[in-house]
Amino acid sequence: MTDAQQVVSRVWAVVVHHNSLETLEATAHNLLDEGIGPKRIVVVDNSMDRVSEPELVRALPPGVHLLRVENQGYGAAVNAGFRLVDLVAAGCAEAVLVVTHEVLFSQGAVAVLAETVRGDPSVGAVAPLLTVRGASGEGVWSTGGYLTGCLRLPRHSTELEVGRDYATVEWADGAAVMYRPSALGLGMDERYFLYMEEVELHLRLRASGMKVVVAYDARASQSTGGMPSYYEVRNIQLLHRRFGRRGFRHLALASVTALAVAKAARHSDLTAFRAVLRGMRDGRRARLV
Repeated sequence: MTDAQQVVSRVWAVVVHHNSLETLEATAHNLLDEGIGPKRIVVVDNSMDRVSEPELVRALPPGVHLLRVENQGYGAAVNAGFRLVDLVAAGCAEAVLVVTHEVLFSQGAVAVLAETVRGDPSVGAVAPLLTVRGASGEGVWSTGGYLTGCLRLPRHSTELEVGRDYATVEWADGAAVMYRPSALGLGMDERYFLYMEEVELHLRLRASGMKVVVAYDARASQSTGGMPSYYEVRNIQLLHRRFGRRGFRHLALASVTALAVAKAARHSDLTAFRAVLRGMRDGRRARLV
């Protein structure tokens, strides 16, 4: 067993998959290359009737755990995957790596994440430096997330702290995050369905005394289409009920809504405009659990 394999020998992975067999196959084999054995990989598929079980089995390495669930969103899939890890690992998992189906790690990145968790008991979650793959090549997507001043809007940083192996951040992109089991055991808020649920969890981790960090020596790439206006408008309301600043919540919603409406107007997109209105309505109706 190599040093890297030894470091990740108690790391499990939860892969959230939705209707993308080609990228799922590449991600699963990438995790194998990073030293996570197939029996420590759980694929949570919420494609429902879009992808058949035989197709999934053919795409995955033998031995990978496959859990098929109804599509109740990213957070629900992560929670279901962690419950299975907790059951099968019987408390022996040192860390749980959560990734979406299109993430690819650079060589040795998972070991760096595992060493970060092992080396600092206060770290509840650690993410890699995340890049994005696009038609024009690959560029930095996130070196960690922060909340803007008064309005507390979630934003990605692309800056590096010089001379540091890792940086403490307010939140990290949910495409690829390694968690201490006690941190992931707090559970993701499933009301978000998509987008910002990792922000909310990471803010809760920080409030409980755990750190969220980004390890610069770990690199991973993803593809992303950005956040749809509906979820941006809806979910900022959910996030701000718990973590917004009193007196600024309505201004924050107005800011997000104005940008979404302007974007819809630029493209003469009536469907997008209606999605903004639905996001406002559904955000108001949602309740904290």
